[in-house]
Amino acid sequence: MKSTIIQNSSPHRYLDKLYLQVLTEAFPDISPELSNKFKNILGTIALLRYPLFPIDIEHLLSLKRGTIRSSVIYLGSVLVVPIDDNQMIRLIHPSFFDFLTNPVRCSNPHFTVDSSRVHALLADACLRAMKGLKRDICQIADPSKLDAEVDDMSERIPQHIPRYLRYACRNWAYHLSHTPASDAPLTLLQEFCSNSVLYWVEVCSLLGELRSALVDLDSACKLISVGILRPLC
Repeated sequence: MKSTIIQNSSPHRYLDKLYLQVLTEAFPDISPELSNKFKNILGTIALLRYPLFPIDIEHLLSLKRGTIRSSVIYLGSVLVVPIDDNQMIRLIHPSFFDFLTNPVRCSNPHFTVDSSRVHALLADACLRAMKGLKRDICQIADPSKLDAEVDDMSERIPQHIPRYLRYACRNWAYHLSHTPASDAPLTLLQEFCSNSVLYWVEVCSLLGELRSALVDLDSACKLISVGILRPLC
């Protein structure tokens, strides 16, 4: 009763009604299984640190080609849904994110996005993607060379480090920092610390983001030190 009163008196009540109508008309008889899949996809689009191409999200979440667009094709009034893989998919307005992640405003649980759970999903996905990192990923074959001394480095980076992997390298710690301890992908984090962290540092150096990488690593260590995550290494 109390939540109904708050919802009815909310300054966003007309916008919320419109958003709920859009979702309900797009998915009038959504099953629990489809609802969970839909919330993972829509939550990912909303919680990505910056927009990605549909194919990159599919790579990141290990989904079949075409899954992203087919899942949100009827949400063109709230999402920019590209017709092919040459455009990014994103929310039209940030107010839709605020609506989705607020269970009082988004009163239908079939559509309410649990942001902590989606951050956990993305942290897991990023750590899994980084299993593909390897030594000398851009095949320079000369460790004595500085990045600036490789003439075709700007071509090598997109050729050998796809967009979804660049996203994972840049943002795994961000998503992990928003993940509850109970949902933290501890085994994957341990594998990353043991097997991939030096390769990750190399990629961050190639991307010109080594300073940010070190800050991210420090943040992850602080999470461990305060007991949010148990020690791994």
